[in-house]
Amino acid sequence: FTIESPTAAPLSPTMVQPDASVSPEAHASWGSAEGSVSAPPATTAAPRNEVLQRRIFEAMQPILSEIVTEIRRSLEYFSTRDPEHPVEQILIYGGTSRLPRLAEFLHHEIGVDVEAADPLRSIDTGPCQLPAEYLQDLAPALPICIGLGIRDMFA
Repeated sequence: FTIESPTAAPLSPTMVQPDASVSPEAHASWGSAEGSVSAPPATTAAPRNEVLQRRIFEAMQPILSEIVTEIRRSLEYFSTRDPEHPVEQILIYGGTSRLPRLAEFLHHEIGVDVEAADPLRSIDTGPCQLPAEYLQDLAPALPICIGLGIRDMFA
């Protein structure tokens, strides 16, 4: 299941306009047409999955705009505090970081490399009896837990 705006449907009068804080190019990276997302046309029998993906994308649009705005504000703050050391990479983690293509979308919109954090990259998970796929799926939610565990080990 991936969240992306299908491009097959023509634009309709029920078009949802993107928030001004998210560029049309960023919308295009999510597969939308001309920077906007259209509702499924009444005459087209679109596959159920395509309609669901379109509705999810439309519902997420305001939240994505807020995320981009807040990241821009944070980058602006840090650039004024230390202009000689610009932010070169953003690591995202937590449940939201698991959204398909979110890192790509943020990179395209903000212009800074964005990567999903993988705290297990430097940890030997061999003794763990959980399946590797499960651990990789869980990894974005673990940075704080692992950090607290390491802190307690060395305290």
